[in-house]
Amino acid sequence: MFIEVREYGAKVGISGGKLVITKEGAELGKFPADMIETVAVHTSVQISSQAVAALSGKGIRVAWLNSADEIICCTSADSSRFYSRRKGLYRMSDDASLCLNISAGIINAKIMGQADTLISSGLYTEDDISALKILSAKALICGNKLALLGTEGEAAKIYYSMLAKAFPEDMKFGGRQKHPPKDEINCVLSYSYSLLYNRVVLELTGMGLDPYCGFLHENGYSRYTLACDIMEIFRAVISDTAAVRFLKKCDSSCFCHKKNAVYLSDKGRKAFCTDFIDLLGSVCPVGYVKNGFAATYSGYIKGTVAELAAAADRYGSETFIQAESRCG
Repeated sequence: MFIEVREYGAKVGISGGKLVITKEGAELGKFPADMIETVAVHTSVQISSQAVAALSGKGIRVAWLNSADEIICCTSADSSRFYSRRKGLYRMSDDASLCLNISAGIINAKIMGQADTLISSGLYTEDDISALKILSAKALICGNKLALLGTEGEAAKIYYSMLAKAFPEDMKFGGRQKHPPKDEINCVLSYSYSLLYNRVVLELTGMGLDPYCGFLHENGYSRYTLACDIMEIFRAVISDTAAVRFLKKCDSSCFCHKKNAVYLSDKGRKAFCTDFIDLLGSVCPVGYVKNGFAATYSGYIKGTVAELAAAADRYGSETFIQAESRCG
């Protein structure tokens, strides 16, 4: 169970083995600690040191988010338990050939996810899906990262040109614009990607992996590079799917305009977070189900991270992404 507390002035404590959320003396929620995997609290929320200690003692992660829903810090798994795993991860990242193989697997899975998303929405032509299949296979044989990124870019042009048809007709989408988002569509996409990034960071730290140690993206200051890598696999099937569903039902009150940028209002953020969490808990296509994990989108993320953890344990005896098409 993933618990996020964003209510201004709320307090989080622990009592009788249950996580208790209150505000001004009124109880907002109570959850058995043994059923919780992660607790995310915003900086406007107080969490007691007793609650942090009790949750950490049970291996439950606690994360603090700022007003932009960015992770400020989080508790991590007992590093002494995962020393050899992290050592294996560092060795993998130092192996140029293995880095390229893993990066190719990530882009291959990303493009397959784009094709799957278009197919499930019914917004595609056979030529476009065929082109994405070819590019997903091409990713696996790229000889260097530059060629790999070029293949990723080719797929993105096809994918976004088709995805644009899924958005409401009264919302114009001229392609991805990130900093800052200029329209409602880019606003929701960016926010959806930030929520996915947070979830991947928490899964990586929960399994004892160093989120700063990546393969595809260049290491950057204050950026969890490995999370940036892994989230690419889920961008289309989770974040884009959540964004499309939300945009089809939201209204103008979900957005606010500041200068030349568009942002989600408090109402919009709360509504989208609810939709995003609901999607994570929903049943995913059988092609994404990982052995030993729930057949949900959340299970898909957990299973993928677990495969990377297992590969780090073995240090590259095999690539953690299976290069098999799920595009039909």
